[in-house]
Amino acid sequence: MKTIKLFTLLLTLSLSFYSCDTNQNKDTSNNSTESKFKSVELGISGMTCEVGCAKTIESKISKMKGVRYSKVSFNDSIGYFTYNTNLTSLKTIITKIDGIADGKTYKVIESKEVVTFVTKQ
Repeated sequence: MKTIKLFTLLLTLSLSFYSCDTNQNKDTSNNSTESKFKSVELGISGMTCEVGCAKTIESKISKMKGVRYSKVSFNDSIGYFTYNTNLTSLKTIITKIDGIADGKTYKVIESKEVVTFVTKQ
């Protein structure tokens, strides 16, 4: 009797585990809410220092909903950003950068969509 109960328990757990695992592997390629990420390089003018300017922009953009990656190079005057197009837009990121501080300090002067980032070492 004890063996039958143990066998039934193991069979039930195995079926439950297999059932859950199968449901998680469904093809979602036709899902219209699928995340789409874009990466951009933005030329930023108005930065005068690494810590106060570049790090401030980097930090504020990284906290935006939908931003996956945020890095600002003071030396190159370039910001590198990856974002989810379902949650934010390039225009929103640019508006946020242009509005940091007094709204007159930083200005996005150019933007370029990229596949991968190439940064100077």
